[in-house]
Amino acid sequence: MQFLKRLRLDRAMIFVGLYAFIQFFYTWWIHSHNPIWRVGIDAGWYGWSDQLNYLRIAQALAQGKFPSPLLYGPGYPIVAVPFLTLVPSDPFLLPDFFLYIATLLICFRIARTFLSTELSVIAIVILSQSNQFTDFFVVPWSNVLTAFCLALLLWFAASSPRRRWLTAATMGLCIAWTFSARYGDAVTLIPAALLVLFRLSRTWAERLKLSGIALIAAAPLLLWVGAAHTAAFGNPFVTPYELHLDPITGLDEQNLAGRSFTYFGYHLFSILIDPHTFDARITYTPVPDSLADRPLLSYCFVIVLSGIGLAFLRRQNRGLVYSFGLSFILAMLLYGTSWASSANDLQFHALRFFAPWEPILICAAVAGVTGLLHADWHASADRRLIMTSSLITILFGIGLYGLGWALPPFPDTARLVPTQGWAASASVANKQISAAFDGNVNTGWRPRGRFPVGTYFQIDLRRLYRLDHLFLAQRAAAEDVPVSVGLEISTDGSHWIAPSDLQPRSPEARISEFEFAPTVTRYVRFSLSSESTDAGWAIDEIYAYGVPVSP
Repeated sequence: MQFLKRLRLDRAMIFVGLYAFIQFFYTWWIHSHNPIWRVGIDAGWYGWSDQLNYLRIAQALAQGKFPSPLLYGPGYPIVAVPFLTLVPSDPFLLPDFFLYIATLLICFRIARTFLSTELSVIAIVILSQSNQFTDFFVVPWSNVLTAFCLALLLWFAASSPRRRWLTAATMGLCIAWTFSARYGDAVTLIPAALLVLFRLSRTWAERLKLSGIALIAAAPLLLWVGAAHTAAFGNPFVTPYELHLDPITGLDEQNLAGRSFTYFGYHLFSILIDPHTFDARITYTPVPDSLADRPLLSYCFVIVLSGIGLAFLRRQNRGLVYSFGLSFILAMLLYGTSWASSANDLQFHALRFFAPWEPILICAAVAGVTGLLHADWHASADRRLIMTSSLITILFGIGLYGLGWALPPFPDTARLVPTQGWAASASVANKQISAAFDGNVNTGWRPRGRFPVGTYFQIDLRRLYRLDHLFLAQRAAAEDVPVSVGLEISTDGSHWIAPSDLQPRSPEARISEFEFAPTVTRYVRFSLSSESTDAGWAIDEIYAYGVPVSP
């Protein structure tokens, strides 16, 4: 009988592996930005900002050099170094494929600790069908390292491996590797790592030894990352996520280290419920009817049933549930408070940030369905567990919606300055100049050509306003967006000043946000702080926020 169970488990593992293989390469094959299909057009996803920088870092590492400037942690790009010559068109393809296969197989083994083999397979199929989860492995994103390392640590915690020293060393490598790629994500692995440490030994002396082994295993990778920081910033303790002044524009180009709870509710709403609200409208308004079009993580199936499933799983493995829950809370704090995301950073592929936690949420949702079907509704303990966990998760979803509504990422739309009567001029001739403020984000002012520093676009509001916020919506292709745009204001159109307390932000290049102290002005001028590419410049819509001032 034991042999038959083992044979069925091995067969299921083979099925999951083959299914993951087919799902991965099918998604890669049909992807509209696959660089193989974009030959002669553009670079595919390697023309995107993150992926282009991953590739540049990998190329520098292949030459035995540390890249400078270093915009991302080197821990993820290094996986592509051996494949730069083997698969030059997509060097991240094979490492991401191996990470995808390994992550799904590990998650299957975790699911097997509390689900049947059949239900575990179903959970993995549901997970892989999420149009976000597989896509984030097919397209190079550094989040995949966090997903793999978190799954591995949770598997160690669930299975209590016998080879304690090897497990401790692997644990240290996982944390160091995650840190080398995504610095903040390393913190979210700590709860799972502590659970592994406590389950490997019952004595504090042995735990201390195992912690030392983990630190020794992590040390070479941490020292290597420190050397990369020293080469790029002159200090091993300064990361790319710190505030760095761009040498050309003088603006903060890397600001992921900043934290603020101002838009916490909006960010969590974007991540967990509706990450694409901003695609439909520049002024933020959550729309419940749009939830049916969202990725799997936003559905009631996961939002509610995951909570119920985790409550049932707490009976079987309390430590695993608590460590995962604490890791999830740390992730919400990490990404919900990202200051750099105060415009639209998190709405863009928002679920990418939570891909590492999605597998357990999916498996827990399947466990929630199983628990509901097998619950003894006559037993008060089961009724109380179901009602309490359902209420908590429902209130969690409602609370996110409420916070998202109460704290939108943009100023009150009642303060939106009407564009009727605006006049515009530019240093570049273009017939579509008024399209930059016609209320339609699908049209815009889009001159072509390479424009020098100082090229400007100027608007006349026709009367004095006390402004404090300006937004440039640039919804054309990313290559149309210049590196940086400066802002000047004037009351007479002749004497120009920069607003005081100016805070320019361009989180995803589609939006340029200018927040400043309330200032009376009539004329507004946007100018290039750096030379544009040959694609030119695009301003698809301008939004000004303020109140009119009496003459």
